[in-house]
Order: sequence, then structure tokens, then C-alpha cells
Amino acid sequence: MEENKIYIGKDGRYRIYVRNNKFMSYPKYLMEQHLGRKIEEPETVHHIDGNFANNNIENLEIINRRDHAKQDAIRRKPVFKNCVWCDKFFKLSIWQVANYNRRKKTAGPFCCRKCSGKYGKAIQLNKQEPLERDAIQVEYYRERDLN
Repeated sequence: MEENKIYIGKDGRYRIYVRNNKFMSYPKYLMEQHLGRKIEEPETVHHIDGNFANNNIENLEIINRRDHAKQDAIRRKPVFKNCVWCDKFFKLSIWQVANYNRRKKTAGPFCCRKCSGKYGKAIQLNKQEPLERDAIQVEYYRERDLN
């Protein structure tokens, strides 16, 4: 292979062939060449505008790896609903959100097991018609998008 040849991975990120079947991140390579030193272990190269294809040196900065992960982590916004049995407004757990959209025959959401049990008993005794349900909309965000 040609040394210092740039490749684009399936994920759209740029990599460079260094030597002996070793590849490295192209932005990291650029930053090391610019600084004249190796990038230390707790450091990483961050694209300021978030565009991996923009490898201009002005768009690259060195930040702490932990801070970088915190900025780029995809987080789920809390989901609030009214209990279909007692109408109490509550925050759904991660489990409730994940399983509610997956299970098509499940009623709910319920604020607690007590309400779920009362609903189930009313269905079994034919005192309650099955309730209509709609999908729960989940929104995601990154900490860097909030700034």
C-alpha cells in the first residue's frame, strides 16, 4: 500500500495509511503534524463544526476525551404522559418507552403496577373496553446541540 494515502471509511470518516498495515485517523494525523508532537492519551481531535469531512486545521481542536464523549453522547429527552387509568401525569421509565412501542397489543402507559392491574382486571371482567393506544414519540439530543 502507498504510505500516507487517504481513505474514506464506510462511516464517512477519513483515515490515512501510515506504515506496516497501520491506519490512523486523518484529523489526528493532521493535528500531530501541525503541533509537531503525538496526541496524548487523554486527548482527542474534535471537529468544531461537527462535519467529519471538513478537515481544515482551523476546524480541528484538541479536547479531553471525556469531555468529547460527553458532548457527542446521544441522550433521550424525558417522556411524560398521563396514566390511562388514573390520569396521573408521570415520567415514563426507559423500560416503559422501549417496550411500549415494541409491543403492539399492550395497553398503557400506566403510572404504576396497581393501575395496570386494575385495568387488566376490568378487561377480564368485561367492565372495560380495551383502550386505544398511540405510539410514544421519543426525541433525542446531544449536549453540544444545546449550546
